[in-house]
Amino acid sequence: MQENSSLKKTEEKQDVIKSDIWQNRFLYLITYYRERGDTYKKIAEKLGINECTIYRWKKESPEFARAIEVARITRDSRLVEDAQNALQKRVKGYEYKETQQTIEKIPLIVDGKTQKSKTGEDIIIAKHKQVVTTKQIAPDVSAIKLALYNKNSKEYRPEINQSEVQEDIEIIVEIEDD
Repeated sequence: MQENSSLKKTEEKQDVIKSDIWQNRFLYLITYYRERGDTYKKIAEKLGINECTIYRWKKESPEFARAIEVARITRDSRLVEDAQNALQKRVKGYEYKETQQTIEKIPLIVDGKTQKSKTGEDIIIAKHKQVVTTKQIAPDVSAIKLALYNKNSKEYRPEINQSEVQEDIEIIVEIEDD
């Protein structure tokens, strides 16, 4: 009986070691994908593991769980920062460059004469033209209002005209049974 018991403990230790190795191998990838916003299901599919394995590793290893939580917080922080930057851009207005490329077909002219092919047709060459236009986007009034309201909600609170407030409307839907 003791031999079976010690054999079982040895196998359990080996399973734990294998589990730790796999956790470390996958931890980098899992945190990378979490930072990008992928769900556990999507991550499991990408890594070829069962989604339950990720949850089990989180439950069994506080370090693993902490690393994944840090990845989620990092993702959320980046998302908030991106939203703030986008709002700021809309509040101030911005410029961007638009590039348009065209190809103009023109006859090949040498010494003032249009060159002909063996069949007698004009030889056509392609002239590439690129036009870069700087476009300006005006500040967005809605973005300005949102920014002001978020910075000082008491001073910039929108006023509600009571005459525009409507009463509740009751909607009755009748469903016929077949």
